[in-house]
Amino acid sequence: MFLASFKRWLHRPKVQQVPLERLASLWVKESDLSTHGQREFQRASMTWAHEDINSFHSQYVDSFLPATDPARPVIAELLSLLDEQGDYPSTMPESVSGEEHVSAKISLRAYSLETARIAFDMIRKGHRNPEMLMGKILVITLGHQLGVISDADILGGVSAKSVLLLDPLIQGLPYKESIVNAVRTFRENHVKSDEARILRAASSAAGKKEYERTEVLSKAQREPFPDIEQIKRAIQPRPDREGI
Repeated sequence: MFLASFKRWLHRPKVQQVPLERLASLWVKESDLSTHGQREFQRASMTWAHEDINSFHSQYVDSFLPATDPARPVIAELLSLLDEQGDYPSTMPESVSGEEHVSAKISLRAYSLETARIAFDMIRKGHRNPEMLMGKILVITLGHQLGVISDADILGGVSAKSVLLLDPLIQGLPYKESIVNAVRTFRENHVKSDEARILRAASSAAGKKEYERTEVLSKAQREPFPDIEQIKRAIQPRPDREGI
């Protein structure tokens, strides 16, 4: 299975840049799951190291997608990769410009999960049959920024690398081309597909939300909490004003 081989291949205690060509070749070899294998994978009890991954899977995948949805094993593989490699910044420093600057301080895991949550809510509220579209949207939102885990320099940048990393996993999905198109085009000026428009809106909202959260936490850590006793002394009446 991909995750087991991926862990053995990484074989190191801390996050490092993974060359795209090596990761992609390993992924191609290990992600060719049979139909039987996919069913067994779906039934397996999934537990990840990061609680936000476990919580996401429980709330947005297990409780909503049908057990037979072909996107489920793909989503689980993407969550496993985010669990292992999600500490990368969600935007490469050299590519930060315009609105993308909000993602520079945010981890890939936090950004991807928040993008998926926002897209989930958009689909659930805006479509009559959200379960028909949800698997595809979760794959798109969780996988659209995977390219940041590779330091390979290729034409198309992060989006192109994300497509290359997603490609072996989504070979068996009937909506593979929709996924590829959304990931490739959502940053363009004139977005044409519904999936790309959803991804664009969700990623922008997620970036801004996570950036604001990061700024609040960062400022709270820099500024000491007020002295409670000092506050009490300040609000007590001074002796020379008692009785007035």
